[in-house]
Amino acid sequence: MRELRTIFTILVIILSINIKSQYFNSWLIPNKRQTGYDLLIDWYKKDLEMDSVPGISLNKLFDEMNSQLKSEEVVIAILDQPVNLKLPELNESIWINVDEIPNNQIDDDSNGYVDDINGWNFLGNDKGDQEIFTNYEFVRILRDNNQGPNSFLNTLDSEKLELAREAYENQLKFAKEDLLRLKDLEPKLDKALKKFSPYDLKKKTAIELDIFFNKIEKGGQDYRDFKLIKQYDFDKSLFEMELWISKNRIEKMLNQSFNDKLGRTINQDKYGNNNVSANNDILFHGTQVATTISSFFDFENKPKIKIMPIVVSAYGDEDDNDIANAIYYAVDNGARVINISFSKDFSMYPEKIKKAFKYAEKNNVIIVKSAGNDNRNLNDHLNYPNSSKKDSLHNFL
Repeated sequence: MRELRTIFTILVIILSINIKSQYFNSWLIPNKRQTGYDLLIDWYKKDLEMDSVPGISLNKLFDEMNSQLKSEEVVIAILDQPVNLKLPELNESIWINVDEIPNNQIDDDSNGYVDDINGWNFLGNDKGDQEIFTNYEFVRILRDNNQGPNSFLNTLDSEKLELAREAYENQLKFAKEDLLRLKDLEPKLDKALKKFSPYDLKKKTAIELDIFFNKIEKGGQDYRDFKLIKQYDFDKSLFEMELWISKNRIEKMLNQSFNDKLGRTINQDKYGNNNVSANNDILFHGTQVATTISSFFDFENKPKIKIMPIVVSAYGDEDDNDIANAIYYAVDNGARVINISFSKDFSMYPEKIKKAFKYAEKNNVIIVKSAGNDNRNLNDHLNYPNSSKKDSLHNFL
């Protein structure tokens, strides 16, 4: 019965993250002022027959199973960006390491991680912070290729090496074009923001904004200007962040001379720090995943979901060593489910990841991995970290 509940939990996580994230990316609900917001925000849980809303009938299922379920704690490790532990929505949902005494600089539970009260940050540096930008994996591959005859790339065939070079050239071309586009866009955005007061527009509901937008002559300059600032939710700071990330894509993520491991004591067996909330105002994907999972279960005998934040992600690609170590940490500290909501096109050390997957399987821990956002057929396109049929894993979804 316990395994059945765990599987049920995982399926709910998959559905919630995929459906809810797609919904928030639309313009249907730009802010909470929209009429019927509270009704619409849970549309995916509803039932066509009972609610006249074509959701996945989750509320109906909860009602039917309510009397059969026994409340039980399920620890879900989120391998992702940092999680904002101060959010009220997460007050009762964050995992606590009860064997560790907070902030005494001692590894009380002897697990190798000092003061890991709520999880661990494998991107953490020696200053108690973390890297915001990391290299793409193909950049790491190309940099390693320049380090002599014992480099990783000597184990790659020429075709895979060429794919890494091709990926680098394509991404660099995109990055340069994107930066030029944004620099060209900035004066147009400034002009549009002067024309339409962001303060006045933000006071309008979504319906009022649509009415206002429809009154503007389509194809005219006012129409284009309003559409532009609506794209950034009438807030230039969102544009400025996009521009900042675009610059750092070239200066850091694609820069073979930039080493994202500087300032991190990674030559030790255990590295990183215990700050699982570092830079969560900029790196917010982990918080989105955590709140989605924790808010999903709202029925009477709901499982006691505990979120274990394990940070491996920033802007750029995750490092295979960090991923593997994060899986070991999750398993060793009581996680029943590991959620991985990231992917990359290359992997320097896939065998390390598979070994960690096997360790999780041996300890009855299920791994849920996203399919990615690129609309690709994963039968034809590799997406890491992954597991193939020949791995014979029974815990990987």
